[in-house]
Amino acid sequence: MRIGILTFHFADNYGAILQCLALTEACKKNADDVCVIGYVPKQMIPVKSRVKRFLLKNEIQKKFDDFKKTYFQTISVRESCDLIIVGSDQVWNPQINECDPFWILPKMKYGRICSYAASIGKDQLKEEEAAYLSENSKGFEKYDVVTIREASGQKILKELHVLSELVCDPTLLFYDRTGLYEELSAQSEVSMTEPYILVYALEYSEKIDRIAKQLKNKTGCKVVAIHPMNDKLQECDEFIKNAGVCEFVALVKNAEYVLTNSFHGLAFSYIFRKKVYCFHHSSLSSRQAELIAKSEFATEQIEDGICYIDGAQRSDALDKFVSDSEELLKKMIKG
Repeated sequence: MRIGILTFHFADNYGAILQCLALTEACKKNADDVCVIGYVPKQMIPVKSRVKRFLLKNEIQKKFDDFKKTYFQTISVRESCDLIIVGSDQVWNPQINECDPFWILPKMKYGRICSYAASIGKDQLKEEEAAYLSENSKGFEKYDVVTIREASGQKILKELHVLSELVCDPTLLFYDRTGLYEELSAQSEVSMTEPYILVYALEYSEKIDRIAKQLKNKTGCKVVAIHPMNDKLQECDEFIKNAGVCEFVALVKNAEYVLTNSFHGLAFSYIFRKKVYCFHHSSLSSRQAELIAKSEFATEQIEDGICYIDGAQRSDALDKFVSDSEELLKKMIKG
């Protein structure tokens, strides 16, 4: 049985690559042949990003490329699959996928099609974005099972008469079985010799700088920052320029605190039981908010747009959510 995963595997982004890896590894428990469908639409990669990548070709981008070659078995859209799994990641976010219908109904040969933890990524759609989903909604009729990552996306699909079930992001399928991530962490080429606060921001936040400074003064820990495109957005004592996927995992694992406005920054803080400050993101905050609500962890609202969670808490609700998601994925594969 060949499973083809259709997702944003090509993105130079920690979360995008790790969710693809996690879904691949989870599927391998129930199938012999798990591949990543090598669909890379040019319109999804801005010209500015392509030029920057071509001109710089820095160490971090080489690490992304090497990681994908090592961990992903990629097939072309001309090959066939017994089952296509669309997701995870924001594959149905029209703002990101450029309203490309391929992400809803891929034009290739397959036996069955399902989605796992697909995400629309937002709870409010612009008129043209809503039109894209509506115009392509008949594509969902081909799906055996539709699962989605956020309740906000589930609501949008329901309005299109598409029934779906909520499941966890695939990275969380290894929430209590971190061996996969321990292996990645052990390959990190960055090793910190003193306690640190990790800052992982996808967009600049004045609040992150302020809280990082307060924590530094309180704990004496230095502030370390990373960014997948080597963009130094926040104030820090050390900006790590060569943080690939393995370094990201290791840096979260070994941090005293994590400050982030990234969904996967929060998810991996949960996985490694970290003390985490989650900050509002201008367009992606609904994803973090839903994960926080689903975990049922005790949280402290520091101020508007800043939430503190001690990830060392235990949650029967989160354990059940992960277990139910894993079982649903298994049934999806078995058909």
